[in-house]
Amino acid sequence: MQTPEKVVERIRRLYAMAQDAGSPNEAAIAARRCRKLMDEYQLTAADLEKSDFARRVVKQGKRISKWYVHLSIQVAELNDCQFHRSDEGQCLFRGLDADVIVATLTLQYLVDSLERQWKTYRKHETTANATSFKMGFAVAIGKRIQTMIKIRQQLKASNGTSLIVSKKRLVENEFGIVRYTRSSYKSNDSRAFDAGNRAGMKTGLDNQMSEKRRASLES
Repeated sequence: MQTPEKVVERIRRLYAMAQDAGSPNEAAIAARRCRKLMDEYQLTAADLEKSDFARRVVKQGKRISKWYVHLSIQVAELNDCQFHRSDEGQCLFRGLDADVIVATLTLQYLVDSLERQWKTYRKHETTANATSFKMGFAVAIGKRIQTMIKIRQQLKASNGTSLIVSKKRLVENEFGIVRYTRSSYKSNDSRAFDAGNRAGMKTGLDNQMSEKRRASLES
């Protein structure tokens, strides 16, 4: 069985791969494979305690769209991280190093997929509202992620404690407690919202990657 250090090294290679001309889709898929491997590995309290913490900025700006915040919070929760907005306008993930990397890659993939599908949709619906479409997408992805979280909540560390709870405590001890404000959203374009929602439900979260890419990450 691979050690936590080996898993983190694989994720670091993955992140380096994602920075070049590679596919964001394949990068995110590989990240989720590492996420699954880390979950399946029976981590002990000692393993978690010696893990490094990290912060990674994913967006900069005083005004951030609601759909982006919603999507980021969902991705953070799936990967045992915190999504934080600083006073300087930085949006960032905070948590254990490997979890932050996986969250960053997953968010990158989802945003790229969203923008690509929005561009395709607006070619046929030139008057469609972009915010409505993107919020519909984010809501759909959020629902799917919450289902995935419920499955992960059954995971246990080797000491019998919930893996998610153990990691949450560590992250909160390092960065403090984060409470998210769940604001409602009223669509200005229900047709675009529904189209975005359908796009989000169809977006691959467990697609397959090429054999060449898989081999490079599993070596």
